[in-house]
Amino acid sequence: MRDATDSILTAVDGLFADYEILIIDCLDKDGKDDGTRKIAEEMARENPHIKSAQNSYVSLGYKYWQGVALAKFEYITFFPGDNETSPETIKEILRAAGKADMVISYIANMEIRERKRRIISKIYTFLMNMLFGMNLRYFNGPGVYKAELLKALPSYVKENHGFSYNAEILVRLIKAGHKYIEVPMYLQPRTYGQAKALNAENFKDVVKRILKLFWETRILVLFSQF
Repeated sequence: MRDATDSILTAVDGLFADYEILIIDCLDKDGKDDGTRKIAEEMARENPHIKSAQNSYVSLGYKYWQGVALAKFEYITFFPGDNETSPETIKEILRAAGKADMVISYIANMEIRERKRRIISKIYTFLMNMLFGMNLRYFNGPGVYKAELLKALPSYVKENHGFSYNAEILVRLIKAGHKYIEVPMYLQPRTYGQAKALNAENFKDVVKRILKLFWETRILVLFSQF
């Protein structure tokens, strides 16, 4: 996590007059503390731009929406604590802030990931584009959003605490007419943690949320035209 925060600090250097880095942490699922909490609090004391928020065990989507609620600046982004996103890529994503309502990143060096994850990612992207009539290259990458757009989303959207939270944001905002640009994202080997998206519980949650989103944004909209 310290490596990931250092990468972000390197990337933002010289880009913004002011900014904040919110480290949203939680205990492990079994209630154990992996040491991240202490590191986050130390970094917050060392750097006034860094703030630490601690939780008992919570999901990725919960952390994201907690960060949105706490954020105070005009644009919001999220980067995972595994330091998988290179500093150069972070800088390019952030540099694109303000060029559109949304900056959407896509993995440009997918070969760095294991074959199973690449296959699942391609299937997921294909299905999302087909279901929602879109043509995005990736739905789960770090993006930059206008804070006002995220904060204005309905509360039930912010209750999506699973791995589909970002895809739902993209679909709803794009369907609402907001403009976006796509930028390449280059990954590097993780220095912390491991992928947690590939399990039955997360899969069921994603399917449930995507079907609900499809019903609301495609089927109900179609019926309303008659």
